[in-house]
Amino acid sequence: MARLGQTDILNIAANQIYKFKKIVIEAINKMSALGYYAEFDEKVKDKTTDKDIVVAFIEFAQGFECFKVDPSIKGDCGLNYDFYINGGGYYKNAQFLFGTASQFM
Repeated sequence: MARLGQTDILNIAANQIYKFKKIVIEAINKMSALGYYAEFDEKVKDKTTDKDIVVAFIEFAQGFECFKVDPSIKGDCGLNYDFYINGGGYYKNAQFLFGTASQFM
């Protein structure tokens, strides 16, 4: 799996990158609006560009660990799981963060 800062070349079109960026920015806005993660809000409070905010979000997601299950879930999967648990599960919260798999089929 690629990590932030690696120099691997992505073989995708520019418009796909902009669509992905839009999805990530929407997720960041949803997460910040609900105020579940004060440490993330603190990390991005001085960021002024979308690029800096997205990089801070990716770093936060990669370093996240959800301790609400045993064994804990690390990384962005743990962040999604924790976000859904905080919001009452995916039935109440499916529209938030990155949605459900059925939305992309």
